[in-house]
Amino acid sequence: MACIGTWSFCYMSYLFSHICWLMMIFDSFCIRPCDVAHNEYGL
Repeated sequence: MACIGTWSFCYMSYLFSHICWLMMIFDSFCIRPCDVAHNEYGL
């Protein structure tokens, strides 16, 4: 669940900065589950 929150924050931050990519790499283990939730919620 926390991953989803992080993904949302990362997505919004991406709109203003590419720092999001660094977060994704650091939390690479969380990218897949977040991606699935992202597609499900359609955010």
